[in-house]
Amino acid sequence: MLPSKAMIDHESDPLKAEQWMKNLKLLGLVGVGAAVIWGGAAFFNKMEVTSQTKAFSTLAKVEKLEAELLESSKVLSNDPIEVMVEAAAEKQEAYVGMLNEVIASHNGTSAAHLAALRLGRFYSLSKNSEKA
Repeated sequence: MLPSKAMIDHESDPLKAEQWMKNLKLLGLVGVGAAVIWGGAAFFNKMEVTSQTKAFSTLAKVEKLEAELLESSKVLSNDPIEVMVEAAAEKQEAYVGMLNEVIASHNGTSAAHLAALRLGRFYSLSKNSEKA
């Protein structure tokens, strides 16, 4: 069966072909834009996860120091911060330094908030209400 005259006119109409090309270009631009936005979001999400991982890894050093003091402690307490208050001055300085490092380096992360809470409790138990 041969194509009808209407089909031939439709296929050969340069205005229709030009409109199709414009639509295809627009669709391509929308696709590229969506891909760029998705890629950027994935990149920033990965950066945030990496930052959280580094922050909690730094906080893990603080927890390791607390665990070491709990093991060698004569205080019958399960609270590592109470044990830290009774520790030697150099251990306390290292502890406060590590917590301050987490707070300063990873501001806004969950690890920084936990470090700030630990530091506040440490100062509170140390009777240092100004710093607490």
